Amino acid sequence: MERDERWEALFKLVQGAVADQFGVHPDRVSTGRSILETFSADSLDVLQIVIRLEDLLQVEIPEEDTPCFLTVRDATEYLYSKGVMA
Repeated sequence: MERDERWEALFKLVQGAVADQFGVHPDRVSTGRSILETFSADSLDVLQIVIRLEDLLQVEIPEEDTPCFLTVRDATEYLYSKGVMA
C-alpha cells in the first residue's frame, strides 16, 4: 500500500497513543509487532488505547473492532480504511 500524508499522520498518532499508554518513547513502538507481546499488555491496555484514539480523533470505534488494534500498523490501516482524518 502506498502511504500518503494521511496514513503517516494516523500512524504517528497511533504510535504516540501506544507510547503514552506504556510510558515509552514513540521510537520504542514497533510498527508490526504485537502490542500485547511487546509490552506484556492485556486486552484492557488495548481497549484504553482505542478509547484514547476515539477521543483524539473524535470517532467511535465499535468494541468488536478492537482486535484490529493489536499492532500499530493494523490500527493505522483500520483508521485509514474508515476515512479517519488525523
